[in-house]
Amino acid sequence: MSFAESVKFFDGNKNIPQKLQLSCDLDLGYIQLGQPMNTLSGGEIQRIKLVREMTRCRGKKDLLYIFDEPTIGLHKLDIAKILSVMQRVIKDQNTIVLVEHHPDMILNSDYIIDLGPGGGRHDGEIVFEGTPSQMLSEGKTKTANYLREYLQTI
Repeated sequence: MSFAESVKFFDGNKNIPQKLQLSCDLDLGYIQLGQPMNTLSGGEIQRIKLVREMTRCRGKKDLLYIFDEPTIGLHKLDIAKILSVMQRVIKDQNTIVLVEHHPDMILNSDYIIDLGPGGGRHDGEIVFEGTPSQMLSEGKTKTANYLREYLQTI
């Protein structure tokens, strides 16, 4: 049975549907109950961890969540779902730190710390820090240029 099917099956239970529905909100409804973790991608595992933490820590504030590229391999619509859930976490007065390259995630951030000036051994220095609007208007980094080009295509 998939997570999506399980939401209906466990409808009368107090705790189970909430976790399953949140999993579906993060576009994990296709995963089967009991599916081995080693069959899931890194992004799927991160989203399952987000569900676990959000349900376990419901009502708690001042928590710090750190995610490494949670959008890898996801469709733009799936990324919008992740953004929506992350905004709930932030609304509950928690903080999310992302290592991310997807422009939609960067543009929806409150604050950006851009490392550069390049990749690999040329990386690691802070080349920009500020809001997305500051990056778009003042930034001279590769990321700033990429974001400006991206915005022209949408």
